[in-house]
Amino acid sequence: MVARIVSVLLPGILLTQASAAPVPGPEELGPLLERSRRLIEDAQKAGRPAWLDQNPHQERMRQEALSFSRAQPKPFSGTDKNAGPPARVVVFVSSALGGQRLKDILVSGAGRADVLFVFRGLLPGQKIPDLLETIQGLIGDLDPMPNVALDPTRFREAGIEAVPAMTLETDGGIAAQVAGVTNFDWLKRAVSRGRTGDLGQYGPVTAIAEEDLIEVIARRFAAIDWDAKRRRTVSDYWRRARFERLAAASKDRERRLDPTVVTPRDILAPDGQVIARAGERYNPLDRVAFRQRLVIFDGASPAQVGLAHALGRDAEGRRVTYIATRLPRDRGWEALGRLESRLKAPVYLLTPEIRARFELEYAPATVEADGGRFVVREFKVEKQEGKAVD
Repeated sequence: MVARIVSVLLPGILLTQASAAPVPGPEELGPLLERSRRLIEDAQKAGRPAWLDQNPHQERMRQEALSFSRAQPKPFSGTDKNAGPPARVVVFVSSALGGQRLKDILVSGAGRADVLFVFRGLLPGQKIPDLLETIQGLIGDLDPMPNVALDPTRFREAGIEAVPAMTLETDGGIAAQVAGVTNFDWLKRAVSRGRTGDLGQYGPVTAIAEEDLIEVIARRFAAIDWDAKRRRTVSDYWRRARFERLAAASKDRERRLDPTVVTPRDILAPDGQVIARAGERYNPLDRVAFRQRLVIFDGASPAQVGLAHALGRDAEGRRVTYIATRLPRDRGWEALGRLESRLKAPVYLLTPEIRARFELEYAPATVEADGGRFVVREFKVEKQEGKAVD
């Protein structure tokens, strides 16, 4: 049991290395390779969520926009936490009211937490910062400020098509609504006296100038060629990819790396039992067998691909893991597919961690274990066929 605890805990503890660079134990290699493979798998999924696999229709995009709208802040205020949310007057406004009238309405509700002014959307060609700038220009440095929101959902729920209009919201929904007036307290008094529902129109109204934000977002989403966007996003991955390139080996060379570490201090189990004492040497290969052959090669070099194939076939019973330092940028997905088809195995991408852990300098190369050491062998390739495409 202690031996098992040692094999699990020691690699994760800060230790003094016997070699010049940290060399992974066998149990550490899996996560490193998994991260490497994930680079490829994530790229294939990039820009392609489930809703991109079919042409989105109008109603689906309407729901996306509706969710956005409902995320708008809708604050209540009140001091009695047990009384529930208080009634709130929602005032429906539009730039169609004209600058001075809109300003007067906004100023009349400044500082009132029970009053919320809502716009339905934006004017054609207008952006949200433009609307905010317009409102700021109307109310100036007014302090406190009125509560203003962009909320087409409320317009829809109350059926508001002209302004000004008001609704009184309670925890049970819309208690009453009225058009043509903006006297907040009058509406609250009317409801308190038992008047509810549609109270009618008490003054002139104007058609809303702004477009329904939900409809605008839906149209914009529906106009996007999602399939083209997906193809462009996926194909652009290789153009942006950062490869851990290794220089081509100019000669055959073999290096042996000692993964032994020395514990800098006593390591104790939670119950106080000593797992390892300061100064003890620990070699992960003594605990966990490393029966792999890593084959590192340049995936854009036909000569190195050919040698990698041969090194994989002649693995003497070891499990082979292929790791490419790069792939052709102009045909990355096609090249990856052909490479995996030829090697009949997944191909991983070299990561900085794997490169550093095994002190990789040149390619093609292999890494395997022998006699408590990692053995890194580099192979000279006589002819580097094809031109670099990076």
